[in-house]
Amino acid sequence: MKQQESVVLVVTDTHYGKETQSFNTAIVAERMSDVASRIENVVKLLSASYEFTDLNIFWLGDLADGSGIYPSQTHHQEISNPEQQSIDAATLVFAPFVRRMRKLFPVVKNEFVPGNHGRTGKFAHEAANWDITCFRYLAMELRGEAGVVCNIENIAYPIKVVNVRGWGHLLYHGNEIRSFASIPWYGMMNRLMRWYNSTLPKWHIAHMGHFHSCGRWRINQFEMFSSGTMVTHDTWAFQVLGWESANRW
Repeated sequence: MKQQESVVLVVTDTHYGKETQSFNTAIVAERMSDVASRIENVVKLLSASYEFTDLNIFWLGDLADGSGIYPSQTHHQEISNPEQQSIDAATLVFAPFVRRMRKLFPVVKNEFVPGNHGRTGKFAHEAANWDITCFRYLAMELRGEAGVVCNIENIAYPIKVVNVRGWGHLLYHGNEIRSFASIPWYGMMNRLMRWYNSTLPKWHIAHMGHFHSCGRWRINQFEMFSSGTMVTHDTWAFQVLGWESANRW
């Protein structure tokens, strides 16, 4: 008898619309396809012993590159219109990816928290965020498709706890975490230890993006996963943190 399991995939910091010497919208589509191929290979390899009942995709924000986030941003973009970024990312890349995953898993559940690159202004409402627009387009594109769920409840709230087989997963983009000596790990650990004892629903594993770097820590009763970015030759992490962006999740 096969052991039943659920699968979790974190997707964050795709920055659709951004352009560097090795990154553009075509590369986003290519790399998402590569992720799908890798998942297909893993499922095929493990299918003799495991029955995978569902895939849980955690979309952690900065899906679109946005507009007006820093002064010279438009000089580093293939698409400067954030609405087009959101629509194209959702309909041309993310929806086909979810459909491909649906062929592997009976159910594909999509959970979302917004990032900071989608924000429309310092004084705008939190819901005025192009990441939210992107996820809403994704939900509309997939609406009515069997076995696909897109959770848009409290879509503008930056923190969410999702239960997968009794394990609580805390989802947060990470943009309000402050670094110490240009190192974000202390800020992450400090914030998470406070949240662990807060009124949030019980959680065991925290997922963040934002810093374009990968890391994993066990902190007493919970684990922390920091995810990288789809972008290569990105100067943000190199200048701000001193290390090259991790092109992986």
